[in-house]
Amino acid sequence: MPWIIFIPVLISIFIDNCRASYCGFPGTPANSRVEFSTESLTTGTFAVYSCDDGYRLLGARSRYCLDEGRWSGSQPVCVVNVALNKPVNSSSAQPGGLAEHGNDGNVDNRHRKQFCMETEREALPWWRVDLLASYEVYGVLIHGNADSDTTEQVSNLQIRVGNSTNPAENKLCAWLPDVLDPNSPKEILCAVPVRGRYVSIHAGSPESASILTFCEAQVFSSQEPPTSRCPVHSAQTYVFQRQCYDLHIEAKTGVTRATKNCQDNGGNLVTRVTPFLQQFMTETFRRLEMSKVLPRTSATAVWIGMTRSPGNQPWTWRWSNNGTVNDTFWADGQPNEFDARGQVCVALASELDYKWKDLLCSEDANWICQYDPVTCGSPDVRSNSSVSAKSTALKVGDFVDYHCELGSQMLGSSNRTCLRDGSWAPEAPGCRYVDCGEPPKVRDSVQFFLQQRTTFGAEAEYACVGNLSLIGNSRTQCGGTGWSGVPPECRYVNCGFLPPISYGAALLIDSGTFYKARGRYECVGNYTLIGSAMLTCAEDSLWNNTIPYCRLKECPLPAALLNGNILGGNYSLGQELTYVCNEGFYLTKDFPSVRLCQMDQHWSTDPPSCIPIDCGMPEGLPNGTFSLLNEGTTYNKSVLYGCESNFALVGDQQRFCTLSATWSGSTPKCVVAYCSAPELQENELLTTKNFSVGSTALIGCQTGYRVQGYQNYTCHPDGYWIGSRPFCHFLDCGKPPAVKDGTYRAGGPQSGLGSIVTYSCDTNTTLFGDPVIYCTEQEIWSGYPPTCVGCGEPELINKALVKGNDYSINSTVDYTCEPGYRLEGPSRRTCLLPGNWSSPSPVCQEIFCPLPAAPVNGSLTARKPVKIGSSVGFLCNAGNALQGRPSLICKIDGSWDGAPPSCRFVYCGKPPEARYGRTGYNGTVYGSFAKYTCKDSYFLHGRAEIFCTETGKWEAAPECKTTPPEEKPPALLQDDEAANGIPRRAAENLTASNSGSSQLGMGIGIAIACLLVVLCFAGSVIWIRLRGRKAHSADLPVTRTTYVDPNFTFKPKAHVQVTKAYVNDAFDSTAL
Repeated sequence: MPWIIFIPVLISIFIDNCRASYCGFPGTPANSRVEFSTESLTTGTFAVYSCDDGYRLLGARSRYCLDEGRWSGSQPVCVVNVALNKPVNSSSAQPGGLAEHGNDGNVDNRHRKQFCMETEREALPWWRVDLLASYEVYGVLIHGNADSDTTEQVSNLQIRVGNSTNPAENKLCAWLPDVLDPNSPKEILCAVPVRGRYVSIHAGSPESASILTFCEAQVFSSQEPPTSRCPVHSAQTYVFQRQCYDLHIEAKTGVTRATKNCQDNGGNLVTRVTPFLQQFMTETFRRLEMSKVLPRTSATAVWIGMTRSPGNQPWTWRWSNNGTVNDTFWADGQPNEFDARGQVCVALASELDYKWKDLLCSEDANWICQYDPVTCGSPDVRSNSSVSAKSTALKVGDFVDYHCELGSQMLGSSNRTCLRDGSWAPEAPGCRYVDCGEPPKVRDSVQFFLQQRTTFGAEAEYACVGNLSLIGNSRTQCGGTGWSGVPPECRYVNCGFLPPISYGAALLIDSGTFYKARGRYECVGNYTLIGSAMLTCAEDSLWNNTIPYCRLKECPLPAALLNGNILGGNYSLGQELTYVCNEGFYLTKDFPSVRLCQMDQHWSTDPPSCIPIDCGMPEGLPNGTFSLLNEGTTYNKSVLYGCESNFALVGDQQRFCTLSATWSGSTPKCVVAYCSAPELQENELLTTKNFSVGSTALIGCQTGYRVQGYQNYTCHPDGYWIGSRPFCHFLDCGKPPAVKDGTYRAGGPQSGLGSIVTYSCDTNTTLFGDPVIYCTEQEIWSGYPPTCVGCGEPELINKALVKGNDYSINSTVDYTCEPGYRLEGPSRRTCLLPGNWSSPSPVCQEIFCPLPAAPVNGSLTARKPVKIGSSVGFLCNAGNALQGRPSLICKIDGSWDGAPPSCRFVYCGKPPEARYGRTGYNGTVYGSFAKYTCKDSYFLHGRAEIFCTETGKWEAAPECKTTPPEEKPPALLQDDEAANGIPRRAAENLTASNSGSSQLGMGIGIAIACLLVVLCFAGSVIWIRLRGRKAHSADLPVTRTTYVDPNFTFKPKAHVQVTKAYVNDAFDSTAL
């Protein structure tokens, strides 16, 4: 049958379809591992991913190899939560539903208003977390609030990520239109990872108000290591910007022991504090206080690793690792070095909102250790590549090697290193499969595949057929852009025989004159080859080098002539060279000045040399000397002459060496010389009459003067005196020394030689020593002056009075302090020998009053002890009134002049009644409010709500009148409300809180609408009958029972205490 012939074709197609496709290695993200169901990685193989300890897997856990040779789905990612305890805020917050509950780590969804966040009902409510750094965000995990009492469910969630503080401006990461299941955590993944610092969650729509509530939100990124990679990890271990921070909040110690504790585990006290790290530490401690893990006290200090050397001015602070401090976060007034012992260490202070302050290093405080991660985890591996490492620990400093599958090209570095922050660098390389196909065809050639493939790294070789030559590279390799190099050519090349040269011969080294054939030239006889001896046949059928030539042999190049020149530049056989010297030199007579190049290629004689012309030493000079300038006697050098003492030079002082080897001119002579008598100054005497050259003039002084200086005023050979001459110094002892508590009287007007001085003492002192001294030839007084013994006036003491003006030996003085000061030290001092008071001076210390205790719900106007006569004021918080005196005065004895006051809540009492109206209120303390409505046929004039003010009085109550009020434009109404001082925030809270009650009342009204229509007629009859009665009773006072709506929720200010409200059951709830 004809169809039988198609059976082999059908079998072949079936076998091709059943052949398994190879998918290759699928790749792994960072910090993950993958296991396969088979080792072949072919169709049907499953790849199952898992993360390193501390990470969460986002995405599909498994993938499988498809028929078309690729893996299903996309690669998952291993992430950690980077939002825990980071700073947050929200569009609004219900009481107890703080934004901080949204990332405090507590995922319990059964504790509403304790562990869950919840906004007010509003349009597009939102919650936002500040990650304090830019992260690549992959998604979020939200734990719903199962105990929320909201009537609608949370839905239409939007996740936004970006760097704007306005959440609506950031990029949309994901959208969940479905309702959020409060009983099951919801994982919401970004369509693509989005990088940003702020992550926000939005709910609802602009058309209607809604509430956003959940118990925990986790933000996932792969850019941080888990705490399990820290060398020390406890309940208070945190990771921020790839650094580990371990908080020690249960123990306290000094800086030395705290530093040792950190260093024992390979770390240090926290250093390199950036603005983001400071904010992270502040927020972490604030959260610990909120959760009551860390007791909130007024004096919690936490050591950081920053110190300064004592006494530095200006102060220079450095980190404990010797790093420079770039950013500082001092509290106001810090550093202050309050303690004189040296506050050179730094701590975070809880009472200063965890800003910095300086402390003594020995004080006890908590501390923070900072560590590097100890491992890097599993490195990421891209598809079609593999990685190998020498160990499985992958600690800091270890490296891994990447490999590509056969036929693939590596894109990037094949080595990566584990860095100190626990990350790998550089980025992981990729592997690109490359198939270059058949290499380019070359005419008249054959190809050989050395590895029997055409993929990346494979080599192919060309060979020409027949007598054709291969021009170019015979091998090519498959690279990233195809086959390497330019394809070769096969063509006929023949350079022909080598051209002949004169006095030489051409020889062929290889047989033939084809491509790459070699030839060589040689010279004959007395000729030598100039140029390249070897030539090669090139692809253009020409010999590649210039044809050399043969030149007659030469003598070697002669050495240069020092201090001379060589004439003649031809060094061939039979040529001559002539040697000449420079000026000042002459040729030696040992060798001739001409040299001949001989047939043996050697010069006929050795080269001559140039000798300098030398005049020899000059002849001597009687009564004189000479010196050689430039240290020589050769041509153009010179000699300088000079005469001895008492002689003058006659003739040339300098002579030069000439070309004739003689000195220029003639030798000079030295002759004897004299000076005229020197001029004398006042009080000088001349004691010599020898004025010959070299003699010294001896100068003396008159009586009462002394010669001062050296006798070196000498007669110069040129007939004048040189040098310094002495002078006559007047003998003067100067002003007589003064004596404390004494005076002196001189015997004459001068203090020169022989002057006499007599001393005497002041009252209450005694003279000890010789009362008379005189001026000596040594220009000093004959002896020490006497002394007048006494203690002198005692030093003045601030704020002290001294009684007594006798300061002689054994006299006494008494000390007393001014009012407001206390004497510390002895009150009496005695003058003792040898003139000292008996004890140190006392001190008057100012008296201060200690600060009284601040009243509860109040504060003081002073922060430190108060001086006598000064006062301290007392203030109460809003909503409290002062009971007692508003201030106290510090008395002279250091006590206060009365008892401190107290602060009590402000009560307004029952709100005022509105005639023809009804009143409802929720309390009578500050911040409470009352609501008014009018009876039928009456209209409300004024605001419907009034508030209890901090003065203890209610705001003005509205009135019920028979005429409607005049309408005001919106702008006027707003101004009116602002003028009346309405607490707008409280009004807004009231509106938001009663929105649910208003909707319920509207529903009830619609339900009974039909009943009202049926009863309309009956009601009209009753109204006609009662009209007259009502008109009569309208003029009478109406007594009402105060009522507060039980469904109404009041949100007082944080400091307001809400009292219990009473309800009148007979009152219509819809009135409010």
